[in-house]
Amino acid sequence: MKRVSKLFALLIAALSVALVSCNKDGSSDNFYVSYGVIVGTQDAYTIKTDGGNTLTVIENLVPSFPVVDGMRVRVNYTIEKQTANGFEVRLNAIEKILSKDPVYSTKLTPEELTALGNDPIDVEDAWFGGNYLNVNFFVFRFDPSLAHFINLLVDEQNSTADNVVVILKHNAYGDPATSLAFGRVSFDISGLVPAGQKSVKITLKWTNYNNVERSDSGIFTLDDPAASTTLTGAKDEQSTGAALGAIK
Repeated sequence: MKRVSKLFALLIAALSVALVSCNKDGSSDNFYVSYGVIVGTQDAYTIKTDGGNTLTVIENLVPSFPVVDGMRVRVNYTIEKQTANGFEVRLNAIEKILSKDPVYSTKLTPEELTALGNDPIDVEDAWFGGNYLNVNFFVFRFDPSLAHFINLLVDEQNSTADNVVVILKHNAYGDPATSLAFGRVSFDISGLVPAGQKSVKITLKWTNYNNVERSDSGIFTLDDPAASTTLTGAKDEQSTGAALGAIK
């Protein structure tokens, strides 16, 4: 299992998409993978990527996938045409990403703080994309239907105006640690930037399965609302063979 985070040092990678060559019906076909947000409804929607592009779906290979406005997604697509503010695309695949806001230690009761859990978690990758902190992680579990609780706790006691400390929390609810499972989560951290500032240092902490407290940090800058027509998007991770399980 990969235990070393490639965290915020890879900020440049957070602005790139993975260009992969595949073969479909005997022909070469390029596709891209990006993180983004659904804009619209099931009947008609676009995807605003973390890189600021608007993806207009002109061919949908997964029309039955349920979407709602504001849903955080990871999409696989093929570019058909460039437009003024993005691209017309064929949507090859779409995945819903768990999206949450950070929670603040001073706003939680002792019972709520306890409910966040203190179970270990391994961070594989974490990066900034748009207004989000995206995290790929591994946990050990037994029951794939038992939803583990994943949260980002703002450590207000140790945070300053120049450095916001956040802790990735995991509650396994007593699920036996028998099988490795992979998960993705996005946290909207735009509210962590102090008023009057455009950016702030974010320090992410977590405790891994070796019972070692790990941390990494980087400068988070608020998303620029001006869209770019340059092909940019969120960092993509290659698929893993680890089993998936429910998270909340």
